[in-house]
Amino acid sequence: MTGSSRFTLSFSFAGIPTTIRPSIWIVLLILGSAGSGPPDLVYSLSFMILGVISLLIHEYGHAFCAKAFGIRVLNVELGNLGGVTHTEGRQSLTRWQDLLIVLAGAGAALASAAVVGAFLGLLSGDVLGGVLSALLLPLLSLAPEGQDLLIPIIQPFLRGVEILDPSLHLLLGFSLFTFISVIWSIFNLLPILPLDGGRALALLLNDPKRASLIGVITASLIFIWALTQTWIFTAFITAWFLFVNWRCYRDFPRGS
Repeated sequence: MTGSSRFTLSFSFAGIPTTIRPSIWIVLLILGSAGSGPPDLVYSLSFMILGVISLLIHEYGHAFCAKAFGIRVLNVELGNLGGVTHTEGRQSLTRWQDLLIVLAGAGAALASAAVVGAFLGLLSGDVLGGVLSALLLPLLSLAPEGQDLLIPIIQPFLRGVEILDPSLHLLLGFSLFTFISVIWSIFNLLPILPLDGGRALALLLNDPKRASLIGVITASLIFIWALTQTWIFTAFITAWFLFVNWRCYRDFPRGS
């Protein structure tokens, strides 16, 4: 394994050149530290490592879907706030093929969460509870009122995992991986450029300018909501997306 700098990791997976830059480790470590409440090094490091794995699965979803359509994948790169899959020859794709490639990242991440849930459910004796926990438990961070409905349904799975691993380290890893995979997928599907949701909207509308205007509106609403929840990091990120989408909208020629 080699890298272009001391802390950059470069390797090949299934013939896809992959680069992991130091910035993504730092960002995920900060996010993990912010989400752990009191300082917890194990939680923060687990968040960082599982976050990189989840992001790689997301990007490989794009990459393998592109390869399935005969598109050359140049490389996958993780850095800063996420990842990107570089390809060439996408001009030969139909709009619907391009859309499938865009959506394949979130699809791969959600599928991986479901598979992990099914596997842990198989070990604990409740496969359905494992899948439901993987896909729905992370959503309680966005809609806590749903716990009265969900928790009784997945309780057998949670008890089974606790019996399987009384230290709860297994449950912590499961919770972190599925949280990152599901929440990032939802966020990434928002109709905001350059997120996958914004790119998908531009393809569906066949109108990048309208897509960027919708991105401005969506980012503005999320920014205001994040401020009311005192989610400073989310507010900062959406403020950046707001600026990016406003600039895209402004730079399109009139009548485009």
